[in-house]
Amino acid sequence: MIILDGVLFPLGMRIFYPNLEIPILSGILVKIICGSGFFVLLGVYFIIFYSNITKYIETPLSVRSMFLSKNQLIEKLQKTEGEVQKLQNILLICA
Repeated sequence: MIILDGVLFPLGMRIFYPNLEIPILSGILVKIICGSGFFVLLGVYFIIFYSNITKYIETPLSVRSMFLSKNQLIEKLQKTEGEVQKLQNILLICA
C-alpha cells in the first residue's frame, strides 16, 4: 500500500499534471486521503453485502476442503469413519 500511494500515485499524477510537485515517499496527507477513500468504499461494501459476509464468517473453513470435490469429501469421511471403528474395536480388546 505504501508503494502504491507513496510512489506510484505521485508518478501517476506527474503524467496528468506535469507541473504538480508531489515528492515521492512523502506526503502523509495523500496517504490519509487514499486510506479514507478506501475506508468509505469498504464500509459501503459491508453495508450492501452484510448478509453474505455474516454467512461467510459463520461457516467453518477448511483449506483442504476447498480443493476437494463433494464426492472426494464423502469418500474421505467414510474412510475416516471406518478407521475410527477399527480403532474403537482395538481399544475394547486392549482394555
